[in-house]
Amino acid sequence: MGFEKRGLSKIGIAIIIILVVVLAAVLIYTLSVGKEEKPSPLSEQCAFACDTDQKTSFCDVKRKVTDTSTATCNELLTNAIYSSYGVQACPGISCSAQPEGNSQVASDQTCSGLEGTWETPIAGACPSKSGFYSRTRTAEDEPPATGQICCYYYE
Repeated sequence: MGFEKRGLSKIGIAIIIILVVVLAAVLIYTLSVGKEEKPSPLSEQCAFACDTDQKTSFCDVKRKVTDTSTATCNELLTNAIYSSYGVQACPGISCSAQPEGNSQVASDQTCSGLEGTWETPIAGACPSKSGFYSRTRTAEDEPPATGQICCYYYE
């Protein structure tokens, strides 16, 4: 009696199916366990602001950190309590440069010199207007009531 080749036998097909299933399981396990921790969305937002030279976005835009607190990218970078967010330094942007208020008098950083108003912050920020800077009070420029911040706006 002769042996004829008719293709793969049922045992051969079963072995191939088992190998494919095992390979798929190993691949899925490797991809799910081997993932690196994703950067926080805050660090991505700050990196984007830095990479695109958006000084206002990096230095002045408050981002939601927790349900009860907000911070700018610069605050996330320079305040040790936010170190877990992984915000990287941005050498192309200096937040220490004096901002320009409506009066554009850079030497007078008081609230009135910036043509700002003292506001009681809503959710930790100035009342929303299209584009704004907000500044907390300083020893040289005290607000009329505790808890208020100086809000000055630009167009």
